Order: sequence, then C-alpha cells, then structure tokens
Amino acid sequence: MKLVPPRRSVVAGISVLFGAAAGVVTNIVVPDGFWPGWVFLAALILAWMAFEAWRAGGTARHVATAPLPHGIDIRSAAPPLDLLPAQLRGRDDLVDELAALVLAPDGRPHIVSGIGGCGKTAVALAVVERSVQAGRQVWWIDARDSASLRFSLAGLATDLGIAADAQGTAAMLDLIWKGLADAPTGWLLIVDAADRPELLSPSGDDLRAGLGVVRRSARGLVLVTSRVRASDAWSAYAVIHPIAELSPTAAAEVLVDAVGPGIDDWDEAAALGAQLGGLPLALVAAGRYLRSSLAQLEETTTFAAYRGILTTKFAEFMDAHGDAVRSSGAVTATWEVSLDLLADKGMVHARDLMRILGGLAPAPLPLDLLDPATLRRTALLRRTAGHRLRRSVRRYDAAVHSRTLNELIELGLLSLQCATDATGRTLRCVAAHPVVVQSNRAIAGREPAVQSGVAAAVAMLMCATAVRHDPEQPDTGPWWSTVSGHLLDVLPRTRTALRRPLRRALIELTHNAARALYVAGNFVESRRVARCGLRAAQVLGRRDEAVRFRLRTDLANALFRLGEVENGVRIHQRVAAARARLLGERDPETLRSRGNHAAALFGLGRYQETEQICRSTLTAVGKRLPADRPELLRIRHHLAAALVALGDYEAGEREVRDALRLSERTGNSDPDALRARNTLANALTGLTNLGEAEQEYRRVLAAQTRRFAAKHPDTITTRSNLALTLLRQRRLGEAEQEFRTVLQLRSEVLGHDHADTRTAGEHLRLVLDEIEREDAAVDGAE
Repeated sequence: MKLVPPRRSVVAGISVLFGAAAGVVTNIVVPDGFWPGWVFLAALILAWMAFEAWRAGGTARHVATAPLPHGIDIRSAAPPLDLLPAQLRGRDDLVDELAALVLAPDGRPHIVSGIGGCGKTAVALAVVERSVQAGRQVWWIDARDSASLRFSLAGLATDLGIAADAQGTAAMLDLIWKGLADAPTGWLLIVDAADRPELLSPSGDDLRAGLGVVRRSARGLVLVTSRVRASDAWSAYAVIHPIAELSPTAAAEVLVDAVGPGIDDWDEAAALGAQLGGLPLALVAAGRYLRSSLAQLEETTTFAAYRGILTTKFAEFMDAHGDAVRSSGAVTATWEVSLDLLADKGMVHARDLMRILGGLAPAPLPLDLLDPATLRRTALLRRTAGHRLRRSVRRYDAAVHSRTLNELIELGLLSLQCATDATGRTLRCVAAHPVVVQSNRAIAGREPAVQSGVAAAVAMLMCATAVRHDPEQPDTGPWWSTVSGHLLDVLPRTRTALRRPLRRALIELTHNAARALYVAGNFVESRRVARCGLRAAQVLGRRDEAVRFRLRTDLANALFRLGEVENGVRIHQRVAAARARLLGERDPETLRSRGNHAAALFGLGRYQETEQICRSTLTAVGKRLPADRPELLRIRHHLAAALVALGDYEAGEREVRDALRLSERTGNSDPDALRARNTLANALTGLTNLGEAEQEYRRVLAAQTRRFAAKHPDTITTRSNLALTLLRQRRLGEAEQEFRTVLQLRSEVLGHDHADTRTAGEHLRLVLDEIEREDAAVDGAE
C-alpha cells in the first residue's frame, strides 16, 4: 500500500487554507465594496499564486536534488528479463563485445544509442542474460522519467544496504557508488531509457563531469540505453555504440520468429524487412499482425499480401495493439516520445518539421529543400509560432532551423547522407527512417487540417527551392534526380488535395524535373517523371494546356533516347501541330516542337523528311525573327545534320559553320553548340578531312566530358564518332580501345538490348576483324 508523505500533506493543507481564506474575504468584500478588503484580497491571491508556483516548482524540481519521500514504494532494481526476445537477431557482435566488458571492465561507461524501436533495451537484456549465466551481479535502473529513476535508485540502494529514505538523492548517489566500488568485480549496471540525460545528474553539468548516475568504474560495466547519441551529452570517457537497422537476412529472421510456424517465405520476408527499414519494433508488429485472427479475417496472411497494402493501411498494421498516438503498444507512438523530448527543450517546431517530412518519400532529401524562410511561411509552422509567440518563443529562423535539424539527427529521427546520381555527382541530403516517415504520415492523416497543411508545405518547399536549380545545367542533375523520387511519391497523393495554383506549380515542376533528368542523361527517370506529371495534369483545365504540351515533349524526348523512336516521333508531330494551331508558326514553343520533330525523324533515319521540315519551318519564319534565336539555330543544326547524312557534305559544312558563327555568344560548351560541332566533324569526315575531323571530335569530347561527365549519351556518341574516324585512318589499336569504352558505357547506361549498344558491339567486331585481317596479311608475308 502506498502512503501519502507527511510533508506533501502539510503543503496541500496550506494550499487549502489559502483557498478558504480567499473565499471568506470574497464573501465579505464583494457585497459591501469595502476597498481595504479588495486590497487585502488582491494581496492574498498574489500570495496564494506565489505559493502554488513554489509548490509546482518543488514537485517538478530536478530528480537529483529531490529527496526520496518517506513511506513510498521502492521499485526493484532487478532486470526485467521477461522482456528479452526468445531470439535476438542481428546483434551478436555487439552483445559479445559488451558481455566481455562485464567480465573485464575497461573503466568507461558505454552508451547503446539509436532510434526508438531499434532494440536498445533488447541488447541490454541480452547482456544481462549472459552476465546472470556467468554468475555476475546485475542491477537495472529505469530512467524513463524522474519518478521511475528515483524509485529504481532506491531499489539499488536497498540492494546495497543503504538507507534510501534517509538521504537526499545527490548524497544517496555517492553512497551507491561507494557501495558499487566495494562490490565484487564484474557487476553490471544497466541504465535503461535514459532519453533525458539531464535527469541523471545532480546539476546540469555533473553528468559530463562523471558525478551523476552514470560514472566510470573499473569494478564493473555501466551500460546505458538512450535515444541521445550526441557525445557532448555524456562523459568524455563514454563509449557510444550506435545501433543501425537490421540486415535483410536478420530482418527476415525476426519476421519469421514473430509470425511463428506456417509462413516461411524467406524472399518475401527479406523484401518486407527492407520495406520496414530493418526496424525491430516494426518487424515484430508486422509479425504480430500476421499471426492475429484479424489477418485471417482480412485474408492478409502472407508477407507478400502484407507488403502490398502496407502503405495504405500502415497505421492499422503498425498500431494494431495500440489505441492512440501515444499508446505504448503503438509503433507510431515511439517517435512521438522523441518529439515530446524536443518540445520540452523548447524546439516546438520539430514535430511540424517531421510531419512535413512524412509528406515526402522515405528517401534522401536535399538539405536546401528544407528552406527555413519557406518553412516559416507554411500554415503548420505559422500556427505553432503564433501559439508559442504569446509565450515568447523565437520565430523559426535559420538558427532555430539548424538547431532543430541537429537535435533530430542526434535523436536518430534524421540522418545526414550523400546521394549520388548516375554520373557520380554527389549531394548532401537528410533522410528519415522509412517507418518514421510512414508514422508521421499516418498521424497527420488523422487530422484533415494537418494533412492539407503538410501537402501545401511540401509543394511550397519544392517550388520555392527549384528556382535555384536550372534544369538546363547538368551540374544540377543530382538535385533533380533526388527530388524526382519525392515528386513521384507526392503527386499521386496530393493532386486533388492542393489548391489550384499550388497544384499547377507542382505539375509544372515535374516538367522541369523531367527536362533536367533528360539533360543529365537519365532518360529512364525522365520518362517516369513525365508520365507521372501527365497523369497528374488530367485535373488541370484547358487553360493549362501548355503544361501538358511540355510534359508530352519531355516524354517524347525520353522515349526517343530509350529506343522507342516511332513513339517519340508521333508525339513530337502531334505536339508541333497542336502548338502551330494554337500559337502560330513563329511562336518559340512551336519552333521548339518543330525542332524536336526534325531531330526525332533524323534519329529514325528519315533524313529527307528532316530536311523538308527544317526548310519549311525556316521559310515560314522568314526574316520576321532574329536569325540567332536559339530555336532557329537548333533547326539549322538539324538541317546541317540531315544534309551530311544525305551525303551533301559541303552544303552541310556551310550550314553548320553559319549556325556556329551565329551561336558564338553561347560559347563552345553549350549543348546545342557541341552537337553542331559534332555535325561539323561528321561533315569533315565525309570530306575526308580526317585529321581536322579528329581534332574537332577530341575538342567536343573534352568539353562534353567536363560538362556532362563520361557516361552522358552525348559524350558517348562523340567518342563513338571519334573511334570511327580512327578506324578510317587505319589506327586500329586506338579505334579498338575507344570502341571497347563505348560498348562498356552504353551497356551501363542504356542496357545490353538497346539499339545503340548493339551498334557499338558491331563496330567493335568490325575493328577486330580488320585487326585479324592485318595480322593474317603480315603472317602471310612472312
């Protein structure tokens, strides 16, 4: 039976007396209007408020300075071994290392840190089990909150023969550590769920000084489990052991263990484990659901079936044994605890930031996309700031943003990563665990206002940041490549949830993404993004036809480069005709479409049609537009290429040189200018000026390598042309080396079945045959 402490009873009695006195004075003053009585009443109320403030501060005062109340129940310091999983998967090396330290202490505290649900407590319990089996003394401290910590310390003190209720906690800690120093060597002290390190010290800095609950000892191992992995939160002597997600194999084993006999499809288990990010808490929740009667009723009884509907039923699956967001049985509740910790530290925007991240894909996100100025304008953060500003909380500026991100990273909710695109360029990103993303998405979905606020915030962030990344510049490829995955995830979920201006801006953004991916040579992703944008654009009206035209052009460009040439030609032809009908022949968009149509016909080998379209377009424009307009220069480039392909090398050379003179202002590294110089080299090759052609190819190749990287399709095409020129010069060894490089690059970028890859293989066989004939001729001469 719990007894009420005498001191607490006295304090409560004083508060009651204050209330009674205020009531008596009110009865006297209010009827008569006696002004001295009003003064006395005001003073009495102020005194009462001051007393209550002192009383509240006393109950909330730091655990280390509060004495243990007399007569209160003492919690046992015995470890809760019943919570240990029957089989701990994927943590053997860490458990072995820590168990060895119990037998041979290194005199340093060890911190097992990681995101909520990663299995920190399970690791500690596995070490406890090993230690108990070895006959070692083990104690367990529950540090989840001040009360649990105080009671556990009291239990430890009792085990050590210390009168816990006779001392204040700070003094009791010294006695506890004296008792531990006298205990036989090889003990284990677990401090579990120490997510608030400040609770473990008598004063704010004493933990780092080694004077709190966690101290150094050569007599035994102090093992702490905590979400906090920041080194400055712990003693300088502490060793931090970050816990990563489980490997696919270990995750599959956890799932099979949790489900029990009957489901043992290991490939599907590994796939589900990867989808859940190897997080033990989520894996166990999945297994628990699959073996439940509810799964039988809903006919979701296999790992494959579970995977198929996990995204749409995430909250139901993960929180099947929890009733609310904060239920201890709910997976989604795990990270709300971390956000509560940050809110208590004054970072009130961390929760909103995580809700916004839940509106994006579970993938790396460019750091600059989380722009603090844009975040501050979102409805979610404005609401939080407006509420908290009344309590003098700072606005969400760059400093608050950096601090919030840092704390989220230190708690494991976010991680810093580097994303790499197909060309090898890297980009600094931030990423949340897939289950954390899904959890925040599920929680936001419970409140329509929050869900719509998240959708608007995501669109605002993407659109505001994208203006700083020109899709025509290849060096922005990594940014667009990373963002495109989020667009593919966001668009299908938000196309009807956003207001029209934001919805249109987000769809327009898919055009920029598809274009940037095309420029960077990532044609497969460009096709995916363009198709996604076209599906989303179905909700737009006729006034937004221009957006659909751009997306269709993006799709046609990607299809053409991926070998679906007929489809690309057909789409370009339709877009060009529609634009000419709506905008006129001299509109820049129409001219761009005519150029795209001509390029597609050229790629299909229909050179005469290419020439006809180019000449008819130039005739229709006449002299009404400046000759150096980029759209007209591009058409002249296509005309020159068609003339060269038709064998009219002199006319092709004149045309391309005229176009290059007009485009000198763009510089030699402009993509269109580089393609034109490639055409010039082709013309020189046809005129048998092979030495000059080789020099031109090498200049273009160097410029393209600097601008696009070696794996860009344009760069590979120029290398192939250079190899053909070397072959015509009978420099067979150099030609063989270049053709082998071309074949390898095209296989990596386009795949083995692409027509250009097969052509590269034919060229290599051709040069090898020539080398074989030369060798045979030499052998015959000898």
